[in-house]
Amino acid sequence: MAQQPFDGRGRSATLGVSVLTIFATAQGEVAVLMRRSAHTAADPNQYHVLPSFTLEPKRGSLRQQVILEYVEECWGVPEAQTTLDHPHAQTLTALLENGSASLTYSGIVYSPLTTDFNVAAGLRIHDPAIYDMLNRHPIGGWEVERLYRIPLHSPDALHQALPDDFERVGSPHGVGSFWLAIEQYGAHLLG
Repeated sequence: MAQQPFDGRGRSATLGVSVLTIFATAQGEVAVLMRRSAHTAADPNQYHVLPSFTLEPKRGSLRQQVILEYVEECWGVPEAQTTLDHPHAQTLTALLENGSASLTYSGIVYSPLTTDFNVAAGLRIHDPAIYDMLNRHPIGGWEVERLYRIPLHSPDALHQALPDDFERVGSPHGVGSFWLAIEQYGAHLLG
C-alpha cells in the first residue's frame, strides 16, 4: 500500500491562483480579505484573499482570469454572466492598461497539507472612486461569508484589523498569498 502524502494519489493536479486585492481610499489603501462561505467546495469557512480560483486555460490568460474572478468575487456577478465584456471587467481592464491599477505576481505558495501549488499575486487599484463605488454595492458573492477591510497605513493598523485566528483558520494558500503580497507591497508593514 502506498503511503500518502508521498504517492500523489487523491491529490489535486490543478494550479490555483490567489490574489490579494488592495484598493486606494481617501484614508489610504486597504486590502480585502474574506471568510469563505460554508458552501464553497474549496476551503469552506476559512479566511482567504480574493479573488481566488483554479486556473482554467480555456477561460483565457492568467490576467484575463484575474479580471473575470475579480468581477465575480468582488462584485458578486454570477459566473455565467461574467465575461470580459461586463462593465466591471472593462473598467478593470482599462485601469490596468492606463496604469490606474497594477497586477503583480509575488510568488508560489505550496501547501504540504494538500500537496498543491497556488500562484500568489497582488491586484492594486489606485483609483479611490472604484472602492467608493464598491462600498455602495455589497462586496462578494455567494462564496463570501464575511469581508474584512485591512488598512495598510501602518503595521499596527494591519495587525489590529486582521482576525485573531487568521493564520490558524486561514487557507494555507490564502494566508501565504496575503503575506507574499504584503511583503511585495511594503516591507514596512511587516513591523
